[in-house]
Amino acid sequence: MGPGVSRALATYRAARVRDVRYELDLSKLQAKDVAWDNSTKTLRVQLPEIEVAGPDVDINAVREYGSGGVLSQLTNANQQLDQANRARAVADLRKQATAEVPMRLAHQAARAAVERSFAMPLIAAGFKDVKVVARFPTEGTDEASYLDLSTPYEEAIKEAERRRAAQGQR
Repeated sequence: MGPGVSRALATYRAARVRDVRYELDLSKLQAKDVAWDNSTKTLRVQLPEIEVAGPDVDINAVREYGSGGVLSQLTNANQQLDQANRARAVADLRKQATAEVPMRLAHQAARAAVERSFAMPLIAAGFKDVKVVARFPTEGTDEASYLDLSTPYEEAIKEAERRRAAQGQR
């Protein structure tokens, strides 16, 4: 490869990311996703999963480093490199945006906003001590299941001992 080729491949562009949006589409909520428990004055909301939009890359902030050389003068190598690099950069930024910590922060912010927004009309309607619990599908549920109702080991041993004693099998 000649010097023009190596310079063309060494050319890169740096851009500034303006925004990665975490969107919660409440229009996806269905009646089965919202449940009122009158005994505890609790509204439970099963939220749709957050969607990552973007990232928005500020094209005006793109800076070019290096020079294209002969290859860029004779071919569209720079354009192809730009497209490939841009696609890789956007994919990498999306991967970073969907990592555990940013997603946890997005869930916390969305959950808090939904809980406040759903509680306001209930409070305005005269419900006192109302509680709104919003959950995402990936967070599981706080509803009891048969696994949650299992007997601890120590209690099972004591219960077996009580039964044996009651039956006179000791």
